[in-house]
Parts: sequence; structure tokens; C-alpha cells
Amino acid sequence: MYCVVASTAILLAAVIYLPAVKTLALHWRWAIAIAVAIIVNIPIQGLAITGYLRGAIGDPSVTSTIIVFSLIAAHLANKPFIDKSCIHLLCLSIGAVAILFYPMALGATSVDPYWLGYQPQVLIVATLIYSFGAIIVGHYPIALIMTGVLIVYSLRLLESQNYWDYFMDPIIAGYGVFHLLKHAFRLSIHRAKKPHECDEKTTVHSNPKAPIKHFN
Repeated sequence: MYCVVASTAILLAAVIYLPAVKTLALHWRWAIAIAVAIIVNIPIQGLAITGYLRGAIGDPSVTSTIIVFSLIAAHLANKPFIDKSCIHLLCLSIGAVAILFYPMALGATSVDPYWLGYQPQVLIVATLIYSFGAIIVGHYPIALIMTGVLIVYSLRLLESQNYWDYFMDPIIAGYGVFHLLKHAFRLSIHRAKKPHECDEKTTVHSNPKAPIKHFN
């Protein structure tokens, strides 16, 4: 049941956040949301669209599901439920983990971090530390999302028994990596411009345009 709901939410978000739909009146957005939720669960040759999504990426993670539901609720209620800065920080964090995790899990090294998910004591401690850090800096929604991950994992609501599958999936990992690289690119450009700006200021100060008055 969880997997069907989560897959439906991801497909629903993909539709209602299309530019052509975002600008519609609220009642039309609700109508489209209901229609999409029904259509994606209608079997096509024995398998619904949600089933094809699960076949392509596996079960959506708890993190993705909570974020997507918050975005859907914000879109249909015209009111944000989770601050964008919290979502941005969480996605950047997952992107940083994914850059290391996926190459190693795919055999780039002799260490396979995916197996840690079957005995996830270390991962759970890391999640708790990350959550406490989020609370300290005031990003409480991140702590709540991580709490949701731990609760759903303790209930084993996904078919997988691996903690990694509850924490992230290819969708949020790819999104996080993209934004992490974009952020790093912007930061590198900013740092490259900074010395140039400093040189320009130094030139201005060393060659003032104001005329020098001579007093006898």
C-alpha cells in the first residue's frame, strides 16, 4: 500500500508542477490532481503506471515521499508546509552521500556500502547525528523527515529490508547530485570573480580620478 501511494505521489507531483498546470486556478489543480491519481493506478496490460515507475526505480524512499507530499500539499493549498531552504539543504546532503555511495555500490571500489543497510546501526546513528545537527541550526523539518525515515524503517513498510532504500532512491539522489554540482559550479564562478573584483578596486584606489589640488 505504501509503495502504491508513494509512486502515485511522485507521478502526481510531476504533473501538477508542469508550468501549464501551475498557473491554473486552484479548483482546476485539484481536479487534475484527482484525475491523475486515478489514471496512474488504472492497469494497462495488467500493470498500472505506478507499477512501471516502481519497475524502473524501485520503491520510492521515505525521504522522497515526504518531500513530494509536502510539495503537493503546498501546491494544492497555496501554502508552503516545509521551508524551501530545508528541502534544499536535505537534497544537497543526500547528493553528497549519493556521489560517494552509488559509484562504490556499483563496484568502483572493493567496499560495498549497500550492505551496511542490512545491519544499519552505524547508518541510524549517523541519521540521528544529522537530525540533531539540523535541530541545532533550526532546520526542524529535516529532523522530522529523518524521524519519518526511522519510523517507517522500524515498521518495514517497504519490500526492501535495506535501510538505504528507506533513506534515498535514484530520483532524490539524482536531484541532489544535480543541485550539488550546480551549487559547486556557482561557488567556483563566484570565487573566480572575487580576485578580479579586488584587483579592480585596487586599481581604482591607486589611480583616483579626482584631480589633485596643489596648495602654495
